[in-house]
Amino acid sequence: KTQYGLGEDMLKDILGVQLYSEKLGEYLGEEQGIKVSKKAAVKAYNKAPENYDNRTVSHILVTPEVADGRTAETDENGSTIYTDEEWAAAEAKAKDLIAQLDDGADFAELAKENSDDTASAANGGALDGSFTRADSSYVEEFTTASFALTEKGQYTEEPVKSTYGYHIILCTGIQDKDHDYDKLIKSIRKDLLAEKQQEAFN
Repeated sequence: KTQYGLGEDMLKDILGVQLYSEKLGEYLGEEQGIKVSKKAAVKAYNKAPENYDNRTVSHILVTPEVADGRTAETDENGSTIYTDEEWAAAEAKAKDLIAQLDDGADFAELAKENSDDTASAANGGALDGSFTRADSSYVEEFTTASFALTEKGQYTEEPVKSTYGYHIILCTGIQDKDHDYDKLIKSIRKDLLAEKQQEAFN
């Protein structure tokens, strides 16, 4: 069985139906002359750029440490309640890491050695995939700080505080009107075409 608890034959059937529906949608799209112009894609972008402008980022997370001998409580969301001193110590560590970056330290190495987000730390702090403001699954402070970075290679000059701790965010990829705009419009055309093909299939 697969990790989803499905037998191999069942999984093949599901994938087969998905592939068939995609191909049928493409066929019907061609048969019915369904197309999406560059102009239509630009119009969709201009109507809601927040749905398309995106960032790819890496980060270093510095989580406050509960002082020895203290039993920490949690809030209504299950987040640990830290003291002002514990927050201050985490902020000081994050600022020191930014100073090291300013002096030319490698972001990925610092992430591997210091980030409390162990999953991304193993990848040098890199987070999977790009995200837009509209579809971001990250906390608001993290998303806002990520979109304040306007150049690839730029990182936050001050630690970004969230319920998880302090983040140092590095922009590793960007698509908007000033960066990879033509490629972004092509991807919008592709997505809009897929939507129309799905409508034809339905």
